[in-house]
Amino acid sequence: MIQKLTHAPLVVSDQDKALKFYTEVLGFEKRADYQQPGKPRWLTVAPKRQDLE
Repeated sequence: MIQKLTHAPLVVSDQDKALKFYTEVLGFEKRADYQQPGKPRWLTVAPKRQDLE
């Protein structure tokens, strides 16, 4: 039985649209958003007031 979910990686075609959906529709908050030159963007969202490992 699953007792805890800490991460669920998703690949999306448009990260800006996904960010808008998760923050404006689902009410999540942005936790991280950065990109190093030549590397993929790293974007993390989570439910508000939730501590994630």
